[in-house]
This record gives sequence, C-alpha cells and structure tokens, in this order.
Amino acid sequence: MNRVSFSRMVMNSQDYTRLNSEKLLDLQRQLSTGKKIEKASDDPDVAARSKRLQNRLRRDEQLVRNIENTSHMIGEAETQMSSVVEQLQRVRTLTLQAVNAPMTTADMALIATEINQQLEGMLRTGNTKVGGKTLFGGAETDQDAFTAARNGIGEIESVSYQGDDVELGVEMQGVIPITWPGSRVFSKGPMILK
Repeated sequence: MNRVSFSRMVMNSQDYTRLNSEKLLDLQRQLSTGKKIEKASDDPDVAARSKRLQNRLRRDEQLVRNIENTSHMIGEAETQMSSVVEQLQRVRTLTLQAVNAPMTTADMALIATEINQQLEGMLRTGNTKVGGKTLFGGAETDQDAFTAARNGIGEIESVSYQGDDVELGVEMQGVIPITWPGSRVFSKGPMILK
C-alpha cells in the first residue's frame, strides 16, 4: 500500500477546489450570458451545430419573407388578370354590337371611345407595379412593361412591349414566379400563368 503524504493530500485538495471553482465560474458565465459556449473552441461540436441552426433560422426567416412577398405578387397578378378578362369581354361585346346592329356615326363614335377606354385600362393593368416593381415586365421591373402609340386625338393605335421574356422567381421548395413576361401574358393565344 502506498502512503500519501500530507502535502500531497493538500495539493490534491487544492487541485480539486480549483477545478470545481472553474466549473462553477463556467456555469455562472453560461447562466449570465445564456450561452453554453463562449467561443467555438470550448465545444467545437456544439459550436458547429449552433452555427448550422443559426444559418437555417436565417434561411427560414428569408423563406417566410419570400412567401409573404410572393403571395402578395400572385394575388395582385390574379386581380389584374381578372380585370383584363372583364375589359376584353366588354370590348368583345362592343365589337359585336358594332358589327351586328345598325349604328349611326355617333353610335360608332361612342363605341370607339369606350373601346379606347378599355384599352387604356388594359395598358394601365399591363404596367401595374407592386412594391415599385412592374408586375408584367419580366426582369425589367423598373420601367413600364408597355407603351402606347397614339393618334392625333390621343387614342391608342398600337401597344408595344418594353419588358423582356425573363420570368423572375423566388426559391421556395422550387421556383415560384413573382413577375411574368407581358409578352406571354397579353399576347394572342392561351394565357399561361404557371
């Protein structure tokens, strides 16, 4: 059996007290800061896991902002497209009236004026901005998507698309469009909103 000297027992007791004091200080620091580790070297595994969780939290917060923004953009696009459908239906009705019913020159002028008003409404719709960005300009979100050429009395003669054919989107479990190329939305043929 080994004999332990008194001085060795004192040294062991001091070491034990120092270690426990360090642990107590560490626990007090954790309580006061609310952090388990102060620097990554304290516990590299926990630090790495914490960093991954912080990154995921930031990504999820951005995802929520993207969802809110996209929902607003899609809702506005739906509202505007409903408006265009109503305007086109009115233009169709007026055109059929002009073709099928006997009309005076004054009647035809009234129909032409109303058709021009409907075209003006569709032009405004095509240039709709949401959050300062043109909805139907593709990636060209800082300018009007459509411009109109007018005759001498200010009526629309033709409309030109000024945007591009790029569809902007946000990544949310796949890409969801937030702008649509007006060349596809307002052109002849079936309208496609993915």
